[in-house]
Amino acid sequence: MSTILALLVPALVVMGPGAAWAQEEGPRVLEPGAEVSAEASTVGTLFVGHAAEAEKAGFPYAALVLYGTAISTDPLAAGKSAGDALRLAEQVGDLTLLEPIFGKNVGLDVDPTTRGRMALLAARYAHAQDSHAVAVGLLKMVAPDSPAYAEAKALEGVVLSHTGRYPEAIAAFQVAMAAGVKRPDAERWVTVMNLDVARAYYGAGDFVRAIEYFAKVPRSSPWWSQAQFERAWAHFRLDDLNGTLGLLSTHSSAWYADRYFPEAAMLEVYSLFLLCKFPAAGKGIDAFASRFTPMQAELAKVGSLTPAQAFESIASKQGAGLPPMVADLFLGEARFQRAAGAAKALDAELARLGSASGPWAESARSLLSARKNELVQAEGGRVLARARAMEEELSTMLASIEMNKLDILQMESRMYERAANTGAMEKAKATVDRAVRVREGYRHWPYEGEGWADEIGWLRVDTKAECPESLRTGR
Repeated sequence: MSTILALLVPALVVMGPGAAWAQEEGPRVLEPGAEVSAEASTVGTLFVGHAAEAEKAGFPYAALVLYGTAISTDPLAAGKSAGDALRLAEQVGDLTLLEPIFGKNVGLDVDPTTRGRMALLAARYAHAQDSHAVAVGLLKMVAPDSPAYAEAKALEGVVLSHTGRYPEAIAAFQVAMAAGVKRPDAERWVTVMNLDVARAYYGAGDFVRAIEYFAKVPRSSPWWSQAQFERAWAHFRLDDLNGTLGLLSTHSSAWYADRYFPEAAMLEVYSLFLLCKFPAAGKGIDAFASRFTPMQAELAKVGSLTPAQAFESIASKQGAGLPPMVADLFLGEARFQRAAGAAKALDAELARLGSASGPWAESARSLLSARKNELVQAEGGRVLARARAMEEELSTMLASIEMNKLDILQMESRMYERAANTGAMEKAKATVDRAVRVREGYRHWPYEGEGWADEIGWLRVDTKAECPESLRTGR
């Protein structure tokens, strides 16, 4: 394998086999009659009372954190408050607060509707802990008539993909797609499910079906350019290099000059390499260095930021202080925007709590401050981790450029050596050149390097390999 190909790790590998699908430590299941210390029971009951007071006083976020503390401390006594906690979490936009709480206490005595919503949050926690078997088991608790059913089946598909069970994952995604057609965000939901199905087909090695579903992602979607890139990999795996180059013409266009697609650039170079278009491949490597060296330097500067600074940059400053290639990933991300909204609601309640009095208010202040810090550290840390991963990827690719050039020179030298030995340059397999036939009412306009924004995504490449027979057969 050449150095160039060794550097290319398809983005779809993230859907590949994860931890073994086997015995994993599961969450705590509460049995009737389970013992809880008298002290914990007293504290749990006290916090339930504080939560009710906080909600009555008009502090929903304070009530949520107090209910969460009560359930964590004494799940038996406070378990019936799970429905109230869920309602408040949805109101303030912070369901992630309840994921570890429900993930560790899945046997709470609640009604069937609440149980389904709880199971989804508990499964998210289990998945985050790489407890894949536990996550799937929890998701089976979500009934088809539950409001959480579509999301539960989608998460089931993700977990199954991570464990390499692609046919089952595809089935789960298809059910999730059908179950979500009446959602308020149905168009976005169907697009995401099509992308997930495509990735699962790719993981299963069914590249033709993967292409079919990648093509379902509309141009208006924020995931379109990513889908085009991943679809290019599927064409590449089918040895359709023209299809690969056609799709990647989007990512190499002037409109994507400041976008982060280094793997697309290298895949384009390697496709040209396999077609024995060595001068074009060499120019592609030089262009890669010119385009991504400044990006690597920008990304390296992000390491000096704290999680709080990274969070604030996106939450309040529209990405100012961060490279656009990083900021854009989170400015439109639903998870980060929910966290930013929750942090804003936290600040508002903390400001109002200054005039509140009583034991519940004192407890709520410390719990809300701790939750704000937790949100900022988690989401700001994600931003920094993403920037660090991008910088490390570029550093590796840029450090290997000279080896990539050596691959190209070695292939070219093989051609010239054969020419020296035989006295003539070996020619590629002959093909027939046909005149372009222009239909009536149309005008033939040969491509001369110009580009138009509305052409992005529609360009096709029809080129022929320039490899001599001996290079194709390895003689």
